[in-house]
Amino acid sequence: MLSWLIVCLAYARQSQADVFTYTSDRGTLYIVDDIERLPEEYREKEKERTKIKVYNYAVIVPVEIKYKNRSITIDLILDTGATITTITPEIADYLGINENDKTVGETTIADGSKVNHSKFIADEMSVGSKTRIKIPVAILGRKNKDNVNGLLGMNFLSNFPHMINIKSREIKWQ
Repeated sequence: MLSWLIVCLAYARQSQADVFTYTSDRGTLYIVDDIERLPEEYREKEKERTKIKVYNYAVIVPVEIKYKNRSITIDLILDTGATITTITPEIADYLGINENDKTVGETTIADGSKVNHSKFIADEMSVGSKTRIKIPVAILGRKNKDNVNGLLGMNFLSNFPHMINIKSREIKWQ
């Protein structure tokens, strides 16, 4: 019985370990369980990971937004269905966005209805090591009970191929 428990524990520990892959110049796929076993030229790429939180099946990502002389890091829900990144009016106020900085538009939301929103161009938006310059951001909604301040949309995500690993709670940038 004890040997069975040891095998189960070893398997559970192994299943939670990081797995790294690389393809050689000859096209052979290698899979290793330790970053030190990767050839040097593949290690930097493997380090490009961003820690995430997961609440009620939502992936929460820390996002830094810079506008004029202000910067803030906030939690946004990663939303591949959102065409544009959104923030709450409270965050827009903190960044010092005034009426002259905004344009007004209309957005179709998930249920098909249309809502008015304001939009501005952030100087910079970063998630981990990935950054976009001069990116449109909509001001929409309000902070939810989990202190999430909007949605990280495809206008950021589509520029950076990535994989989400829920188990290890990270985004691996490709």
